[in-house]
Amino acid sequence: MKYFKIKFYLTKKVFSLSFILIFTSSLSLAQIISTDRPDQTEGTHVLLKDKFQIESGYLITDSDNYLNTLLRYGVLNKIELRINSNLITGLVNNERSTAFGNLELGLKFNIFNNINSSTKVSFLSHVSLPNKREFSNQDPISLNRILLSHDLTESFQIGYNLGYNIGFNNHINNFIYTLVFSKSIQKLGIFVEVFGEESSGVSKSYWDAGVIYPFSDTLQADFSFSRGINNNSNYINFGISLNI
Repeated sequence: MKYFKIKFYLTKKVFSLSFILIFTSSLSLAQIISTDRPDQTEGTHVLLKDKFQIESGYLITDSDNYLNTLLRYGVLNKIELRINSNLITGLVNNERSTAFGNLELGLKFNIFNNINSSTKVSFLSHVSLPNKREFSNQDPISLNRILLSHDLTESFQIGYNLGYNIGFNNHINNFIYTLVFSKSIQKLGIFVEVFGEESSGVSKSYWDAGVIYPFSDTLQADFSFSRGINNNSNYINFGISLNI
């Protein structure tokens, strides 16, 4: 799920309130389940061996809707296998159509995760495979990111990604960046994030904010919204995740 041209307008007051809550709320216990949604920053957490996690959400724009599903499986304690897909509904030749976008296959590796350090580092790599349907990019793409996070307190964390996407058959070359501030308040998690991409001299930047609520150690729901900083792209997103 990455960047979509949409027009869902949100007030500055909502953004300001979310930002204030992050820095003024009391300390609390961190969540057990760790997901890579709903923000755009991929987390440094890698699933333990033989653990399986489903992360699914529905992203709504004023033109296209996306049903995203990410499957994660712990192959080893420091390596997880990932399969990511989007079922997209939108207009094709002025007619409403639904089809799958590119299928992404990848791995996440833990590079540094010392129990005595507040800093964690991982690497994420996917290959995006076209399926020759309406909403699929017809060029295979290599998606790569270095993932970093810092636990500032027991309940306050900063995470960021730096990545580069490369097209195999054409000149798709995108530089990706994200920065997220997240905080837990009792069981509730909240975040504010900025993210964007640089491609062929074109720069697009966005911000988003959202909340995460774990019903248990293995079940979590989320809600988020986004707006473009230097463009009119916006979305609203909600989902659920299950760890097995």
